[in-house]
Amino acid sequence: MSRQRSMASKANAPDSLRRGKNIDLDIRINQLVQLMHARLDEGKPLNFSEPSHIAITEALHVLAYEKSDTGPPGVDSLKVSYGDNSKTQPLLVRCLSDPPDVQINTNDALNVGTLSFRHLDYDSYVDVYLIRDRETRSKSPNEIDKLAYERMNEILNDPFFEREGAQILIFQLAVGLYRAVIHHLCARRLKGMPTVAIQPKYYLGEREGRGLGSLWA
Repeated sequence: MSRQRSMASKANAPDSLRRGKNIDLDIRINQLVQLMHARLDEGKPLNFSEPSHIAITEALHVLAYEKSDTGPPGVDSLKVSYGDNSKTQPLLVRCLSDPPDVQINTNDALNVGTLSFRHLDYDSYVDVYLIRDRETRSKSPNEIDKLAYERMNEILNDPFFEREGAQILIFQLAVGLYRAVIHHLCARRLKGMPTVAIQPKYYLGEREGRGLGSLWA
């Protein structure tokens, strides 16, 4: 594993997430970024069952786009574990260049939900769920992770998303989903393909509503 030193990364949550009880989100994200750095240096897995979904996604975004201050951009792997001590494939980090300035048009984007029956009010506008609730009942966390990775890959590799201007909104978190996103964006850059814009949309609470996370592209 590469032990290259990285430039200090400080996360600032998108303004749409700074509402109500989420005003300390920057603190929680930066604490998780620091923990991710520690696990990378130690070569140990991070338990992804513990942090909040928003903190995981935003902290992972920081590490995916993080640059090294010792030379050319490198690639490291963050080991992944879950609360039942199961382990799965690592996440690539420090592997993406800064995303272009793209605005998601929510009317044109494909709305992808991670797991059905998690938030029933999503059903009216989610176009496709990666995993149905009944599929998870006999699966361990690492098996669900693998399933989310495989199904998100199927979506990203559809010829529809080879065009310029393709957009996806993500509802809920699955670590395997973002492993697929990172792998796809890395491959897309190498092939010189048009930009695909991917953005998480979080449920913040009954009063706060929903907010958009950081852009992946």
